Formats: sequence, C-alpha cells, structure tokens
Amino acid sequence: MKRIGLKPFVLIVVITLFASITACVPATKSETEAIIGSTREKPVTQTAVPINTPTSTLTQTPTPLPTQTSMPSPTPTFTLTPTTIPTPNVLESYESPNGEWLALLEAENANSTSTHYTFRVVSSDGEYGWIVEEFGYERHSLSGYDLRIPLHWSGNGEYMYYIHHVPGDGCGPEIYGYDLYRLNLYNGETVELIPEGHWFAIAPDDKKVAYLLKGKLVIHDLATSEEVIIELDYDPAIKFINFSDLTWSPDSDALLLLGAEDVCATGLLLDGRFFITRLDVPSYHQTIIVSDPSLRLIMNWTEPNRARIYTNDGDAWLNPNTGEIMPVDE
Repeated sequence: MKRIGLKPFVLIVVITLFASITACVPATKSETEAIIGSTREKPVTQTAVPINTPTSTLTQTPTPLPTQTSMPSPTPTFTLTPTTIPTPNVLESYESPNGEWLALLEAENANSTSTHYTFRVVSSDGEYGWIVEEFGYERHSLSGYDLRIPLHWSGNGEYMYYIHHVPGDGCGPEIYGYDLYRLNLYNGETVELIPEGHWFAIAPDDKKVAYLLKGKLVIHDLATSEEVIIELDYDPAIKFINFSDLTWSPDSDALLLLGAEDVCATGLLLDGRFFITRLDVPSYHQTIIVSDPSLRLIMNWTEPNRARIYTNDGDAWLNPNTGEIMPVDE
C-alpha cells in the first residue's frame, strides 16, 4: 500500500477547515434579499369560484313571430245583383216601465193586401229578443189591421201580457181587446190565458186580471185560473149599457169601472148618463160613487186617495172613496 506524505495531508485538512468556517459566517441584509428575490416565485391572484352560477337578471328580448300575410280572396267568376231588403215600418212601439224592453209592431208592404206584420219584443240595447207573432193582413172591422198591444209588464220583469185588438170603427163603444196572452221574457214561451173577453186589467200585484164578458165582470186568478163572475148593477130597463175602463187600485183591493147608459148603435150619446162604480175585492161589493154627464174616461189610479179621470172639461182628480171630482191644478 502506498503511503501519503504528511505535508500533502496537512494541506488538505487546512483547505477543508477554511471552507467550513466561511460557510458559517452570517450573510449581510442585501445578500439575503438578493437570495430570496432570486429564489421566491411571484404571488398569484386567484378568483374564487362561486358554488352556484348566478342567473343573469337581464331581460331576454323574445324573438318576434313572423307576420302572416293573408292569401288574397279568389276573384268571383260572376256578378251579384243587389237586392233591396224592405225596411219594416214600425206601426206601434211600447217601452216597459223598467226601460229594459221594447215591444214593436212592424209592417212590411204597409197599406197593402199583402202586408206582413211582425210583433216582436227586443231588449233596449237591441242585442236580443223574441219574435212573438208573425201574421198577414187581417181585417176584423172597417178600421183595418189587427193590433197586438202590451197590456201589462209584471213587476218582477218576467212577463209581458198582451192582447189582440181591433180599433173601433166609430159605430159602437170601444171594446179594447178580445183575448189575453202572456209572454215569458226569459224563455220566449207564449200562453193564451183567456180566449174571449175585453177591457182586461191586470192587478198591480200581478195576482188577478179583471175583464168584461157578455155584460158581466170576471175576476180571474192568474195562479189557479179560478174565476169569479159578477153581475154588474144597473137598471135593466136601460136599453143600451156599456162598461169600460177597468182600473185597479194601487193596493189591488178595488176596481173602478166607467158605466155609460143609452149608447145608441151609432156610438152617439142620446140623453145618456155616465157613472163610475167602485168594486171592492174580495167582498165584491159594488157602489156607484159618482154620476156625472161630463165623465168620459178613467185614466189611472196610482195614488190611494185619488184617481186620474178625463171629463168634458179636461183632466181631473176623482176621490175613489167619496166620488168627489176636483180639477188637476187643485
């Protein structure tokens, strides 16, 4: 084995100790910063990722639908000849008390033997209604066409009562109707209530109708159709007698009738007498409350203690309890 000399060995040891001592000496501040700056990486800024992606609050504009263009109508291969539609002539018009209905009597080709009549009831706005009757030319007297006349509108707005009527020809007393019908304004149902009679008068409470038939007064119950026939008081020696103008009291408990004696065949009054009879219901007791040659019409009875009448001197008030007549202006 080859031995190493002492000098070289000592020299190696000395160099090694110097390197170790040099490594243990603290570095200056600038050197430390230089080392750190050269070895540390630049910090990285991170954006946090949300757990739920937020929904955009922006309003999306809908895509407009394409505008459809209508196809042109085919050109007709023939020419239409316009036809004139006749406009009905309104002969009579009646409005219900509540203003909700109109009853119209219309005529086409009026004043002709081919006249066509329509009796209709329509709502006040014209949106709906009923054709009650259609009929041709009918002549029952010298006066001409047959009328349909609303007589009464029920208080509950359900019914309209109407009559068939032919105006007088001047040769006799007015009869005012010859039958009675009822129209249901809700469903258009029409019922003939009384086939024969005249001077029909419906009570304000809609329970009874009074009418005249062959010189007698009849009280008809609208619910049961039961009737009470009453002989009217007058002198049997009178050759001509006529009753008219049946008028109910506002409480439906009494009736007024206008009586006329000695009405001749020409409709003229020859030394006649006019009187007003009061009939109480349901006792049916009759009282002649006033007799006066100037009496002509009973117009209405809307107040308990006075009824509107017409005399030769004009309109007047009649006290239905005492028979006293007073001018309207009093």
